[in-house]
Amino acid sequence: MLRKIFFTLLMVTFISCFAYSQTVDDIVNNMNKSRGGSEAYTKILNWKMTGTTSMMGQSIAFIQFFKKPNMFRSEQDMMGQKIIQTFDGQKGWMINPMTGSNDAQPMDSATIEQMKRMNDIFEGPVNNYKEKGIKIDLLGKDDVNGVSCYKMKIVNNTNESTLWVNNETYLPVKMKSTVNQMGNNMEVETNFLDYKDFQNIKMPTKVVMNAMGMEISMLFEKIELNTAIDDAIFKKP
Repeated sequence: MLRKIFFTLLMVTFISCFAYSQTVDDIVNNMNKSRGGSEAYTKILNWKMTGTTSMMGQSIAFIQFFKKPNMFRSEQDMMGQKIIQTFDGQKGWMINPMTGSNDAQPMDSATIEQMKRMNDIFEGPVNNYKEKGIKIDLLGKDDVNGVSCYKMKIVNNTNESTLWVNNETYLPVKMKSTVNQMGNNMEVETNFLDYKDFQNIKMPTKVVMNAMGMEISMLFEKIELNTAIDDAIFKKP
């Protein structure tokens, strides 16, 4: 159950980190510019992220690979055990020795649908939001930890989120969303911190999530763009 919640939070995090940036169109356009521009994102073919996750007193090292349009691989070292998740664009598998088996198990249908939206990580789900059928409402301005922000409601065909965007830098500051986990709704609050430039693209290098009274902090120690990544690593492990 904990691994399922962590994976759901991870997907929400990756999708929201690079998703959202006076009219709604003005804010979205300025947000795209602040991140490096839409054209810069179209040139990214893959990402490789290395870092650590801290939760419940544990530190978990991870390495993640993304490749357009929606391939994904994650490796996590937890208490001496390696947990592997792969998705080749159509099918996904997971190896979790902590469940008592070292065999690759197929991902459930809900996770598969999340993985099929992996391209949103690259371009952000509000880029071309009208063509994607996403509705955005500007709710005014709000203060987040002393930072003046635009407050926006984003509605797509699967969920509804509230996003706070710094009204000076046009970078995401915080997001709240409700996700369904095993039939139960779970509210997730995500804070985006310590933005840095990677090949002229701004990304948060620290993300702090809160859900069900649990805090998860993710530190991205290294982000590499357009490296040589073989499609074979996304197949069944």
